[in-house]
Amino acid sequence: MSSVESHPERNIIRVQLRQNIVLKEMSEVAHAELESQLVVVDCHKGDPLLHQGVHEMEQYFILDGILKRVVANQQAKVAVAAIIQLLKGEAVSANPLVMNTCYSFVTARDAVHVASVHQYDATDKTFKAVPGSGGVSSAANQVEGRYALSWAENIWADMLAL
Repeated sequence: MSSVESHPERNIIRVQLRQNIVLKEMSEVAHAELESQLVVVDCHKGDPLLHQGVHEMEQYFILDGILKRVVANQQAKVAVAAIIQLLKGEAVSANPLVMNTCYSFVTARDAVHVASVHQYDATDKTFKAVPGSGGVSSAANQVEGRYALSWAENIWADMLAL
């Protein structure tokens, strides 16, 4: 793990952050504040799911023009449903669909969201985004910040049985 400032690809990361559809409207001050809070974890495809819990409270971003996040909660539910179906002697869905909305704070009060729908691709053995299914915040704001807090409370309640 490293800060953006100390990462060997910091210039590329900074360009990608500034090109991001949600983040590109942010001021230089807001970008500096966001960058100071980011930690870069270099992972290979699949590593985040294999090493859950290795890093504290982190979200994974793929910066190819848009913020993304591992959809681990929904994927885990699909896996559990498949196990239950197998135990009951029932057929497992060949092409499950999962939805995800991720909120991320970009300042102390302002947040943005990314929403997406993913369908399992049996050929590649992975979930892939359904074309045209996603959406992003038009801009970071305090309303999204309030939604982000509610989203976090719901995820924690769901995953930690709170």
